[in-house]
Amino acid sequence: MTPPAQPLRRLLLCWNDGATHAASAARSALRDALTFHGVRSSAVDDAVLAASELVGNAVEHAIGPYELWLRQTGRDLIVEMHDRDASLPCIPASFLRAAVAAAAREGGPLPRALGLDAERGRGLLVVEALTGGSWGFRLVGGSGRDVWKKVAWMSVPS
Repeated sequence: MTPPAQPLRRLLLCWNDGATHAASAARSALRDALTFHGVRSSAVDDAVLAASELVGNAVEHAIGPYELWLRQTGRDLIVEMHDRDASLPCIPASFLRAAVAAAAREGGPLPRALGLDAERGRGLLVVEALTGGSWGFRLVGGSGRDVWKKVAWMSVPS
């Protein structure tokens, strides 16, 4: 009997506060990694957009250094954005899901469902919409937090 394979966890990018072009570098690194794993192009585009929102949120609201990881568990790929903020955001995922559902029912823009202006506050709504709710936050020991997203359509070919 062979032991189960260890999940792949690969650091795609690491950067510090003040780094220029971090979002662009993160998008490129993730696109390359997902393409290497055989993820179809439409899923790569969605994953890269969602990850770009996570990177932007981390840079704006958390402290560095920052890390973008790709983890494979079974047939799923999970993108993780790690920062050194030791607190969880105060917007629960259930609230975002309710806002997305309300906006869909009413045909209005997502920010209005949350009472946000048109220019800001949509990053996690974009992540929610692109992942179908397969994302969240977790504290990582004493070293900060991960914002993760698992996207069902990112399954690795067998």
